[in-house]
Amino acid sequence: MSAAMLTRPISHKILTQFPEPRSVFKYFLMCMETPRVSHKLDQIRNKILTVGKTIGCDCAVDTVGNVRLRKPASAGYENAVKVAMQCHIDMVCSKKADKVHNFETDPIEPIIEGDWLRADGTTLGADNGIGVAAALAILEDKSLIHGPLEAVFTVDEETTMGGAEFMDKAPFLQSSVLLNIDTEVDGQVCVGCAGGFEKHIFVPLQPDIVKCEEQIVYEVAVFGLVGGHTGTDIDKGRANALQILARVLSHAIHRSIPLRFVSLSGGNAPNAIPRDAKATVLVPADKNGVFEAACHEYLQHLREEYAVAEQKPQEDGKKAEPQPIGLTVQATNKGQFDGSHVVFTTDSTTKMVDSMLNVLHGPLRMIPGMANEVDTSISFSLSELPVKNNETYEGLLHVFCRSSSDYQMEQVERKLDSFARLSSKTLVAIPLTQTMRQPLLLLSLSPMSPKIITIQ
Repeated sequence: MSAAMLTRPISHKILTQFPEPRSVFKYFLMCMETPRVSHKLDQIRNKILTVGKTIGCDCAVDTVGNVRLRKPASAGYENAVKVAMQCHIDMVCSKKADKVHNFETDPIEPIIEGDWLRADGTTLGADNGIGVAAALAILEDKSLIHGPLEAVFTVDEETTMGGAEFMDKAPFLQSSVLLNIDTEVDGQVCVGCAGGFEKHIFVPLQPDIVKCEEQIVYEVAVFGLVGGHTGTDIDKGRANALQILARVLSHAIHRSIPLRFVSLSGGNAPNAIPRDAKATVLVPADKNGVFEAACHEYLQHLREEYAVAEQKPQEDGKKAEPQPIGLTVQATNKGQFDGSHVVFTTDSTTKMVDSMLNVLHGPLRMIPGMANEVDTSISFSLSELPVKNNETYEGLLHVFCRSSSDYQMEQVERKLDSFARLSSKTLVAIPLTQTMRQPLLLLSLSPMSPKIITIQ
């Protein structure tokens, strides 16, 4: 692939700012130019196939959409161990609340800041675009001496893991060793994989009838949180925007302010800690001043509580900077409720807030003997209301559990079931991904010192 195959002028400009050799960078910019939403991956799949054919690889696509490229061994190395590089082609699609971006159609906008490549208001897609780029660069490099080499680019890793789970059997892949190139830290080799499952918890909501002139419409928004990955960052104690919003509303309810939900939304990916959330609520007209004061009063406590955890990730040579929790409480539509939306009872609103407060979120178990390594965790990642189910209304809580133990995942699932039964909720399960713990390959990292870590 020549740089001419990049389609955007900004990509060509930024490519010139990278050091040689630029193969990895040009393929990563190709990934940034291409929408990579899980289950909607035709564009990036076709580009990988085009690159494979251009550099002379044998190309194939299996029944679930995984792409396999195969390159013959260098002369004299035909009998070497067959090795496959594996990466995934979808990305975590998360953006700032005020960023206008359609992940299904828009390219990721690159920004160079010093030695760093960033995205403008969205996730960068280095998970796992940099793996795709590395694999393509290796296949392209004619100077490398290697045995029989394959690269497999799997689909839907960020959602169902369907590409890895339902990959066609041999001869789609012929390698006896597979290297996954989807990690965060140099000099480390992962020899296992956490499994996981997702669940939807539905909270029943009861519509209410109110006198419009007695209610004020408020939008309450939490924004600007650090967020992070629900696997690698779940143990850092960072704020969850959904639970911060629930705590603010719960504080108002405990100040004897009756609230009625109109709408709620928060989070934008199952594997991302929510950075933003907002709710539209009705507040009695005679309580509006008290409501605003209660929300802002509680914000100060939250900022003190998360002053250490809510800091922008530290960069090389730079000190981490505090990132205060953002909150707005604004009367909308001149504060007048016109009755055009469904409103839910104060009891339903309180139950939804209580559910958001009490649903599991965070590390649940550390690996015995390795106090700093997470074994089992869960993330409360997404929420919305109203969700209409036939003639009834519900609020949605979406949770994502990870664990290196199938037994521990089963225990978490039982806790969620119990939570639903106690609260008269219903659950919908999303298929389980099993764990893989057997080390298949040991590599020498000399002269690096061996280090054991866990990556959920």
